[in-house]
Amino acid sequence: ADLLDSSLPADPHQLAERRRRDGLRRRVARLLNPLAIRIPLLDPDRFLTRTLPAVRPLLGRGALALWSLVTGLALLLAAMHWPELAEHGATRGLDPLNLALAVLVYPFIKALHELGHAYLVKRAGGEVHELGVMLLVFMPIPYCDASAAAAFPDKWQRVAVGAAGIIVELGIAALAMLIWLLVEPGLLRDLAFNLMLVGGVLTLLFNGNPLLRFDGYFMLMDAIEIPNLAGRAQQYLACLGKRYLFGMADAPSPVTARGEAGWFVAYGLAAMAYRLVIIFSIALFVAGRFFVIGVLLALWAAGMQVLAPLWKFSRFLLFSPALAGRRRHVAGVVATLLMVAGTLLFVVPFPDWTRAEGIVRVPEAATARAGSAGFITRVLVANGDRVPAGTPLVELDDPLLRAELTELEWRLKELTARAADVFLSDRVEAAILAAEIDEVEAELAEKRHRAGQLIVRSPSAGTVTVPGTYDLPGRFVEQGDVLAYIGGGPGAVARVVVTQQQVDRVRRHTGSIEVRAPSAPGQTIEAQLAEAVPGASGQLFSRRLGTLGGGAIAVDGRDASGTTSLDPVFQFDVAISTEQARVYPGGRLHVRFNHGYEPLGLQWWRGLRQLLMSRLDV
Repeated sequence: ADLLDSSLPADPHQLAERRRRDGLRRRVARLLNPLAIRIPLLDPDRFLTRTLPAVRPLLGRGALALWSLVTGLALLLAAMHWPELAEHGATRGLDPLNLALAVLVYPFIKALHELGHAYLVKRAGGEVHELGVMLLVFMPIPYCDASAAAAFPDKWQRVAVGAAGIIVELGIAALAMLIWLLVEPGLLRDLAFNLMLVGGVLTLLFNGNPLLRFDGYFMLMDAIEIPNLAGRAQQYLACLGKRYLFGMADAPSPVTARGEAGWFVAYGLAAMAYRLVIIFSIALFVAGRFFVIGVLLALWAAGMQVLAPLWKFSRFLLFSPALAGRRRHVAGVVATLLMVAGTLLFVVPFPDWTRAEGIVRVPEAATARAGSAGFITRVLVANGDRVPAGTPLVELDDPLLRAELTELEWRLKELTARAADVFLSDRVEAAILAAEIDEVEAELAEKRHRAGQLIVRSPSAGTVTVPGTYDLPGRFVEQGDVLAYIGGGPGAVARVVVTQQQVDRVRRHTGSIEVRAPSAPGQTIEAQLAEAVPGASGQLFSRRLGTLGGGAIAVDGRDASGTTSLDPVFQFDVAISTEQARVYPGGRLHVRFNHGYEPLGLQWWRGLRQLLMSRLDV
């Protein structure tokens, strides 16, 4: 705890020198982390003391209960309106005005976040003497020093201080959700959406995430009562390596209490992976807009997160006194591990494939359509039945058509009787009636033909599938509506879309193709490449292939149809046997192009190279 009980007087010169060194160390640490440079501005303690009485009602249990109610309601509404939220994000997310709004609301929300920390510290009797600006990825963000909470004896007080900022942001996001639902599309709705995004999603991914050293980390550390969780987790992972790989049974362990070991292993591995992903994602994002700065950030990240640990490990292997007498053994272990890793990465082949999505296009000869409009009365077959061509599948009824048929039949009988009566007495009237009879007979033939089409028949032989069998009776269908599909006939075709980075592998190195339908996720359907649509295109075959329709291809949010892709795409037709699975026109399929076997290292290197080329436009 940096405390010493002694009867000797303190040396003021030593204390001053110590303070100078601490300040220098903090300044160096700031420079070594260019993603988060802190600039202190003022001491807010007096302001917080004066305004605390006005804010105190918002810090009690009643306010927390109200916050829980509003936040719970907002979560429920967000789940109910998730498709609309997703569409708003897809259509407006990359709009320049929306991006400007997001940049403007972020510092505002973070300022309220930091005030939440500060007021909780003051409420518990602490002091806050530093308020400033942190350049987070070069964006100015307010911050306050709430480290006084570390001295609170009650761990739940410390947890409350850490949670205060998250509670503030989630409360803002909840209110924004309610506003978003109430207002019409426009600037206010975009502002509410950005408040939800920043105060809700980003808070949970970053500030509330215990894998990063923000509020969530300190809350977890206080709640489980394991101080310095991240540092000790790294020490414990190093201890395990020394003991079980290098044979150093006497390697010191940071574990001091029961249960800590599990926390150290789980947290150490998860935090390391998450931190690397976040840092390099930020560097890649910045490089896409400011190439030089992004490259410098990537080099810094590689140096701090990869090269520096390797340098420390190399110095440990070469010069550590702890390895005296066993350095050759340790070198052999390290060499063996490197050989095994190199073999697994660059020698042992693993399956290589490309995943894509497609939309089913069933040939017309395999679809049974309603020949006439009417109400469905009966489904005459069961799904999976094998039927010959011409088999009745669905029976329709049209009461109006039946009434018209009855009327025409009686009309024909009437005209026929009248024509017989005047055939010999009035040749002119007989000729007129004969013409009317011809018209009625023609109309009656047309109506009878329509009545015959009320029975939907199989267009070909095969296995029948009637979607929604139990929901069809009583439903009205228009002429031409598809009511059934016949498998085992001419088959189906899926229009598959691949990106520019994937197209070369799909064209030149595809050995086999496997397809899965969402209706039967456990069934693999074999397929063949039927045709490659020549050239790249910016238009998708179906809205369902794009992000607005739930697909994976990024589309331009300004296009209401949702079929204009942001990047050029390539399309392939894949032939599927409908005998193997029930597929429907317009249905989504998951397609895997198998490219054989290749070492993982080469696969990862190709993926990384393609990612960099696509993001950096090189």
